[in-house]
Amino acid sequence: MHHLIQDMGRNIVKQESPLEPGGRSRLWLREDIIHVLEENTALKKFEQLKEIKLNCCKFLEQVPDLSEVPNLTELHLDFCENLIEIHDSVGFLDKLRVISAKSCVNLKNFPRFMKLKSLEILNLECCLSLKFFPEIVGKMGNLSHISLRKSAIEELPCSIENVTRILHLDLSYCHKLSKVPPRILMSPVLELLNVGESSRFGFMKKLGEQEQVTLYHKRVWLRGCNFLDGFLPTFLGLSPNITELEICRCNFTILPECIQVFKFLIHLNLDNCKQLQEIRGVPQNIKVFSARNCTSLMPSASNINIILDQSIHSRGNTKFILPGTWIPKWFDHFGKEACLSFWFRNELPEIAIFVIGGPNRNPQLLRFNCKVYVNGLLLMKRNHRDRSIVTPDIWNHDDGKLKTKHTYLRCKLNERPDEVYFPEDKWNHAKISFEIRELQHFSPRGRNLVQQTGIYIYNRARIERDILFTNPNLHLNPEPSKEQLKRKSQLLD
Repeated sequence: MHHLIQDMGRNIVKQESPLEPGGRSRLWLREDIIHVLEENTALKKFEQLKEIKLNCCKFLEQVPDLSEVPNLTELHLDFCENLIEIHDSVGFLDKLRVISAKSCVNLKNFPRFMKLKSLEILNLECCLSLKFFPEIVGKMGNLSHISLRKSAIEELPCSIENVTRILHLDLSYCHKLSKVPPRILMSPVLELLNVGESSRFGFMKKLGEQEQVTLYHKRVWLRGCNFLDGFLPTFLGLSPNITELEICRCNFTILPECIQVFKFLIHLNLDNCKQLQEIRGVPQNIKVFSARNCTSLMPSASNINIILDQSIHSRGNTKFILPGTWIPKWFDHFGKEACLSFWFRNELPEIAIFVIGGPNRNPQLLRFNCKVYVNGLLLMKRNHRDRSIVTPDIWNHDDGKLKTKHTYLRCKLNERPDEVYFPEDKWNHAKISFEIRELQHFSPRGRNLVQQTGIYIYNRARIERDILFTNPNLHLNPEPSKEQLKRKSQLLD
């Protein structure tokens, strides 16, 4: 019914100008839109046009003068691989909220000036031929997201400081970018700054040389920026409010002690930092700590004392991924199988787990999964489709494979359906199964790579009274030995 109504409406609009698309009030066919833009026919009749979407149009080479389309709010040109020029008039459309020209690999000419008071999103990602960023004319207080990822832009003009409410700034993989005005990096509302894989990292290093500099951003991604040990303490000293720090594939050797005073920093990603050897501190409220493929980071006594400090994990909800074998000595029970069992009375206790698994020889992703069964019943995490008590985690999203075995530590698991109750004063059997398998076509395949496991019970008052790691039924009704069975058989004879 919806399609019938749509077709009927389109036929009515087509009758407005059967032969000339420029005479119609609405256009939906790509070829009609291109015809109007290229021939510049009847643009004056497009005052009510609000959106232009020409994604993946191989025939579009130029966006013409759109000054006669003053009510345009969105301009989408993604993957127009032959687009070379966008007319300067686009930079002065007061109601334009979105400009997206992602992967326009041949785009060279973008509006030289932008005075777009309504603009919210500017996406020039993967514009491999675009070298110049426009001058910003006047204040632009609504522009919150700018992505220049993988573009050829060489510098940002000083006028970019007129963008007063930037929230997300993505400069990753901008290998030619050498100049960024410091004020835009110090914006008090900037939440995410991504300069990962930017070979010209000098503009970030210069921030530390200025006096009375404060960086207000909360999430910073410095992946592959190749800074050394001296940079990190300086940078952290400028960033008191940081909550997420990604410093993968960098060349520093020490995680400095000063990092432990950053009480808001809860997510720290150090993946593939091959030179990292020593951890002198971790943030006091850390929740996620990832050090995949940090091949020089060994479980030395000093590193273990800091990373596996029980006080950090006692607060719960921590998730650590570490290279090699890291065994928390304060755990209660250990095993070398892919499952562990314990028995409890009354409520299912909060637990922590660790799993040692890998490596994987093939360049597939690894998926970790953990499921809890009680008395043979698989407990479901509420509103979670795969019925796992722990959300499945992709171990190595950033690299093809784990070079060595890794340790996964996850603390305070207590997810269970509200409708499940356990009989009081009766021993219930809890079995935890662990699985680490390679992902092929988004499905786990191959052998289970789990090598060692462990469990910790949080409520220490219950450990003596309500928790056992051996089957209590074996003590109450022990199975007869072979000798006892032989004697019973003789008596019956």
